[in-house]
Amino acid sequence: MKKIITALLAVSLLAAMTCASASEAGSVADPLITKSYAEGQYAESLASTLTASALSALQAVYDRALSSLDPGGSLPQGQYTNGRELMSLPAGTVISMFTGGTLILMSGDMSLSIKAGDVVDASSGKVFTGGELKQNVRYVCVEDTLVSFTAFSDCAVIMEGSYRPDGTVVIPKPPTPVFDDVPAGAWYAEAVGYAVEKGIMDGVGGGRFSPTADTTRAQLVTILYRLENEPAVAPADFTDVPSGQWYSNAVSWAAANGIVGGYGNGTFGPMNALTREQMAKILYGYAQYKGVDVSVTAGLGGYRDASSVQSWAVEPMGWAIASGLISGTSPDTLSPAGSSVRAQTATVLMRLCENILK
Repeated sequence: MKKIITALLAVSLLAAMTCASASEAGSVADPLITKSYAEGQYAESLASTLTASALSALQAVYDRALSSLDPGGSLPQGQYTNGRELMSLPAGTVISMFTGGTLILMSGDMSLSIKAGDVVDASSGKVFTGGELKQNVRYVCVEDTLVSFTAFSDCAVIMEGSYRPDGTVVIPKPPTPVFDDVPAGAWYAEAVGYAVEKGIMDGVGGGRFSPTADTTRAQLVTILYRLENEPAVAPADFTDVPSGQWYSNAVSWAAANGIVGGYGNGTFGPMNALTREQMAKILYGYAQYKGVDVSVTAGLGGYRDASSVQSWAVEPMGWAIASGLISGTSPDTLSPAGSSVRAQTATVLMRLCENILK
């Protein structure tokens, strides 16, 4: 196989050079070609013609090699890369590669299945039997080889040699993490799964979500900041929000857009537990930022502790109740100063995304 391909390549290149030289020389009216013409237009045109001819010859050699692997002609024609080529492959992309082809996975997740022949891991020199690829490793298809690569996420690869795009496959979503402290039948289980699947809340590690732990003020604004794809911001002026913390940009973004205002004494209290009325106020500000009509409201007179709602939270609490985001802690109590635990926060966020921001 190698000898045949080498011979075909040599003959093709020789024929291309001969034809190109004759064609170019005959294109000049005066048989005496000037030095400037030879160094300029003629040389550029000759190089271009030889390159095109060589690539055409390589494609022909590749097509013949493909035919030998698939004499029945069931495989569609492929492509031959001119040197190493960096490509972006969306998740689900399937690529077939043939004898002499190489692939290096630069980023993402990709697997390989071998249909014929062998693949060598160039970093170790050992035969690779298939499966998940390692990044920054060169995989080489040896003689009489046909393999299939599948991208399980968006990938960047460097390819060289003969390959063929083979369409796409549907990549199933990874299952929502199951937390040891979130029973399947819990009232908040669906909301926790939703928040985690959407990437707006995470577990706390060790297979736990900590549904009864307090939500902090920093955590809520960070969640909203994630919903906005984390735009660049200038640092805020809060004395207790130093730069470089995991919540710094989120707090700065929320303050710059009027979603939060701090305690009025130059502090924000990022690690303070988030109260129910604070949550209503922050979500009210975020809804306004998103252009949501916040005119709908509900009276608070039916709650025994309505008088304990601070003046700046009365309107936001009325809106949050009327919008179905927040309900009383009992039929006649609001508990505005009570903390919002993580299970409650996940539930409110699911309602916000599905019913308010839809």
